Amino acid sequence: MIGDEYSNDALDAPAAPAQAKPLQMARLRRQLASRFFHVGPPLLCLLAVVLISVVALLYLNEVSLASQARLRLQQLAARQTQLQQQNEQLQYQQGVLQSPDYIEQQATHMGMVPEDPGKVHIIHIPG
Repeated sequence: MIGDEYSNDALDAPAAPAQAKPLQMARLRRQLASRFFHVGPPLLCLLAVVLISVVALLYLNEVSLASQARLRLQQLAARQTQLQQQNEQLQYQQGVLQSPDYIEQQATHMGMVPEDPGKVHIIHIPG
């Protein structure tokens, strides 16, 4: 078993003078730490590989999310440009359709003729 070569003098020792007690406690801590926290090179390598893999996956995930966000932003910018152009065309068309010349032309095309303002009868309803 790990640590069998160490003696348990610190545990079995009778009460020592006050100066020896801190030294014994330090030896005991060192012995217990070497037993409980002994990690060999293969385990350290495995832990390093796992840690690097997790960090790499997190990094790739963030890069993927940033790439998706950039693509979405480009799509939205293209859509905004398209909608602005469409809005300009509609405003121009609205201006043309509301112009008096166009309205008069369409009325003439439908067979309407301008009436002499002197012949127009106005009816006033009291009320």
